[in-house]
Amino acid sequence: MRYFMFFMLILGILGPASAGPMEALAAYKRGDYKTAFTEWVNLANHGTTKAQYYVGIMQINGQGTESDPNSGARYIEMAAINGYAPAQHVFGILYYKGQGVDKDLIRAYVWLSLAVLHGRKKAGIERDKVWWQLAPSQVAEARLKLADLVADNRTGLGDDRKAAQIIKALAETGHAEAQLRLAKLYFEGRGVTLDIIESYKWHTLSAFRGNIQAQATDAQLQSHMTQKQIDEAASRAANWVPCRQGNNEC
Repeated sequence: MRYFMFFMLILGILGPASAGPMEALAAYKRGDYKTAFTEWVNLANHGTTKAQYYVGIMQINGQGTESDPNSGARYIEMAAINGYAPAQHVFGILYYKGQGVDKDLIRAYVWLSLAVLHGRKKAGIERDKVWWQLAPSQVAEARLKLADLVADNRTGLGDDRKAAQIIKALAETGHAEAQLRLAKLYFEGRGVTLDIIESYKWHTLSAFRGNIQAQATDAQLQSHMTQKQIDEAASRAANWVPCRQGNNEC
């Protein structure tokens, strides 16, 4: 009964049941969940994102079918990966509660954050609850994963600029992996203006903080630069000061 009420609440706060054929919608509204499930599962299995979401909810809730949280979570995941914000919100909650998936606070933070970026403001409440339970290293790992999803067209954002902002904020705190990733973005001009000097600056900082990959590729990056550019990047790296603002982006 607790799960039933929880997912009825989810259906209510995340938007109207507008996915699927009219028959499924009408059946759901009149409480004929078996017919609604049959209609939606056919669409879901043919790749309709909203149908995947509703099938997932109904499987978890045991509406029109036997309760199957594991299968329901897989359908929710399909819709989340395909960029449906309500599914991303629910998928984050599933990871937070360990329902249908193994409990994973990092993944919960990632998916809830992605839902927020899609405009699901209420997901921010759950995301902040998760944040308080994460160590700083886990928050950093989550933000790198979030950047990957933000840049991925499948999730519905495909925003290289926003992904670069997330990585840069983390790099500014002194995170070596984020610094190397930011160096690559500047080198490629992806999400930021192409800048070989800034690239080598962040590459140098990452190597200084012990990133093995950065250390191993130092000479390779230098081969694309003039000595003047190398000296300027070294100067910028020497004058760089880490930013520390807790949970706030720098």
